[in-house]
Amino acid sequence: MQGKRPQEAPLVRVCYDDLFRFLQELAHPTGKPFTLPGHYSGSATTYQTVLDYEVPADYELDVDFITLFSDAWSNTVWKLAIADISHLDGDTFQTSITLTWRNATVRSRQRVLLQCKSSSGAIAIDAVLTGNLREVS
Repeated sequence: MQGKRPQEAPLVRVCYDDLFRFLQELAHPTGKPFTLPGHYSGSATTYQTVLDYEVPADYELDVDFITLFSDAWSNTVWKLAIADISHLDGDTFQTSITLTWRNATVRSRQRVLLQCKSSSGAIAIDAVLTGNLREVS
């Protein structure tokens, strides 16, 4: 292999400020872990509140997951709004489900509202909202 030059390594550029910031937030996330459980039990055929959370002034909520449980899935109808945007409206599921948002930000004074109703008979509902609550300046 005489006369051939060794292949040069490709040039890789990294923005160290962005990388450092990412690693720092990964190791020490800002804000506080947030968990809000909710429950409803009954047979109402109009929507009933399971979870209702308004983000306080000067805070933001990064929503990670909302997990839904019911003891009567075929009779449970769901309605979910995050920051006045409808995500579920009259939806049904056949089993427990975790809705994943991964850091969808809900700003100050905006709400997360989860409601359910029965289409027939009694239901028992549990739900959990998890995320990260951060103070903003």
